[in-house]
Amino acid sequence: MQSVLLGFNREDITAYLERAFDISTGKKTQDDMKPYTVLHICSAHILKAVRQAISKQTDDQGLRDFVTFAFARLQNACSLAETRHIFSALCSVLTTPKSSENVKASLQILESVIAKPQEGKLDETMETGDMEKWDCEDINNAATTIVGSSPFIPYFRQIFEEAKEHSASETSFSMDNNPYFCPGIIDMLFDHYLAIFPMWSGLLLRHLECASHDQKDIKTKSHKTRDTNCHVENWFGIVKHTIMKSKKKLRPGTFIRKMHCSLQTRYTEHIVQHNLSEDLLLKPRPPMDISHSQETWMKRRKTQVSGKKSRYFSAPNNIPGPQKTQRTQKCRKDLRKSQATDSNLDHHFLPAEILSVEDE
Repeated sequence: MQSVLLGFNREDITAYLERAFDISTGKKTQDDMKPYTVLHICSAHILKAVRQAISKQTDDQGLRDFVTFAFARLQNACSLAETRHIFSALCSVLTTPKSSENVKASLQILESVIAKPQEGKLDETMETGDMEKWDCEDINNAATTIVGSSPFIPYFRQIFEEAKEHSASETSFSMDNNPYFCPGIIDMLFDHYLAIFPMWSGLLLRHLECASHDQKDIKTKSHKTRDTNCHVENWFGIVKHTIMKSKKKLRPGTFIRKMHCSLQTRYTEHIVQHNLSEDLLLKPRPPMDISHSQETWMKRRKTQVSGKKSRYFSAPNNIPGPQKTQRTQKCRKDLRKSQATDSNLDHHFLPAEILSVEDE
């Protein structure tokens, strides 16, 4: 990321994140974004990485799917107001040990967002009081990393502290354990992903779309919320399996000749299909009948592009949840600690007579 920003924008990632935060909070206008390139990480890759990181925090498949759906809705967020709405509810659900009224209300918010991700748009205006709080935060105190220098960390930290205080001040007599309780997931998001929030969410994609179109026209249609490099991945798959026949360790000359032959064939096929002039070809060729260029067996059919979105970006029929009760569900770190403690107790506190007896 640093190399791309230095090559295209002549700036480091800290300056890029600060400008993104200023545009999101209204301190800068959309015109300030036009001279710069927007850097965005593939949504499919970031979602896969987050899902794998969640698997290290809990072994409950239902909880893992639920948090992945919630993170996918966080990827679709196009404003800080929508981001606050989702992240605050996620913090309350994952960091409160007891099933209080606040947890139930936050759970309903997340379920409604997962079921209907495109409805219930929030007001994008920001409160001046909150903006003053962020300005007072010293986000550059001996910060040498991206996490330490990102202005989005104090913003998300404030949301986390507000949700934590609200849960602590709530007077609830419920003694039921919260099956969604897993604070390690929130810590993982703070350590690796929230600092670069505009690089994997729709925050800057909306401003980029508004800057390249008329403001009146852009309000009447839905905003672009995520981006992916699936077209590049598909092309790499064609090169690997179709053109190179899954062969590895090819010489540079062999690779260049095969790629040249494939591209030349595609170029010729494009000219024939669109009835373009044959003068576009590098070498003059005799006139040819278009009917002979079509395949007579196993005709290629146009690939039907599926209109269905990927799993975690589509509204599920049944919203997933924890599949285990709180008594049996434990985070993996806590489970390892309990096993180590039990083994030490068994070794030190058994009577000497029992330890000396051999197993029959």
